[in-house]
Amino acid sequence: LFDQTTETLRSSQDLVAHELAHQWFGDLVTCKDWSQIWLNEGFATYFEALYRESQAGQDEFRYAMLKKMGGWLNNPNDPVAIVHREYDRPMQQFGYRAYPKGAWVLHMIRSKIGATAFRRMMKTFLERHRYQSVDTADLAKVLEDLTGTPFDQFFDQWVYHGGHPDLSASFHWDSQTKMARLTVQQKQKPTDHVLLFRLPLTVRFKGRDWTRDVGITVDAIKEDFYFSLPRRPEIVRLDPDFTTLMRAEMKIPQDMLLKQANDTTDIIGQILAIRALGKKDSKQSIELLGRQLTTSTFYGVRIEASKALGSLNSERALSVLLAATEQSDPRVFHQVLSDVSRFYDPQVRKEAMDIIEHHQNPIVQATAITSLAPYQDEHL
Repeated sequence: LFDQTTETLRSSQDLVAHELAHQWFGDLVTCKDWSQIWLNEGFATYFEALYRESQAGQDEFRYAMLKKMGGWLNNPNDPVAIVHREYDRPMQQFGYRAYPKGAWVLHMIRSKIGATAFRRMMKTFLERHRYQSVDTADLAKVLEDLTGTPFDQFFDQWVYHGGHPDLSASFHWDSQTKMARLTVQQKQKPTDHVLLFRLPLTVRFKGRDWTRDVGITVDAIKEDFYFSLPRRPEIVRLDPDFTTLMRAEMKIPQDMLLKQANDTTDIIGQILAIRALGKKDSKQSIELLGRQLTTSTFYGVRIEASKALGSLNSERALSVLLAATEQSDPRVFHQVLSDVSRFYDPQVRKEAMDIIEHHQNPIVQATAITSLAPYQDEHL
């Protein structure tokens, strides 16, 4: 339990949603053995995000799933499968394979069959197996019974094998033929444990007054896809609805990156573009990041803009961050303080001292105190 001084920086909301979900997935129905623990923990982790969606909408849901994706992708490309029996201790199973990756397996299923069918699948799974122990095959059987579609390949590559798709995609436009070429390469090394993935994906092309979605299937090491378009698109997005667990490096021209970073209808696209701009220490990039930090209506975009500026480690970036310390959302304010603290500068020291003296939030105060470590003088 957290008091009001911590504002929105500490909350038990996800924890409570997670543990409530375990009343159904873990108590009413539970995993048959430790190799199947994702059926408990992956479900409870996904229901954290589903609760956020029901309470705060799609942008909040997708941002939560983006952070869960990071919880998996920030680890090495783990070749161990979710269903894994060669463990020394049960606690070895309680990690990022069972929790965020397990949640993403469920998200991919829901994205594929739709929210209504997914809810019907959950209800049938619980009713069919109430007070029983289950394994992944039981879930797959319910899914196939309800949809009439085989899911063998899906579970084989996502649950019974390890790793994830590591894609590199590049865009080329031929103005004479009005043809767009998208080259997609799977960079992960196929082994007995990590497969070459088969991925049905959507590619979205957006112009000033038009949008076109095209479906492709990525199943080769490297492949070219061609699309006839009315004119050169302003934005090219791979998996625009955020339905696939993958690392995807999209190589697009700077003008497309800037357009994507300003597209308020696509929160995930904005954030991915902002992260890419955080690797470009240019005046244009810093100005855009500064605008997003101060004007975006979604707190997650402002947080990511602050992180991107902090990673640039330049005087221009610091100036923009210091000018943006007045933030109405405590989460954004704390992130700006954290990123400002990465710089060694008298202005940073002054800002930290002011916060320690006047701010009531103990988490913010702690961050400000920590930021003073590089400064050594008798007034500290």
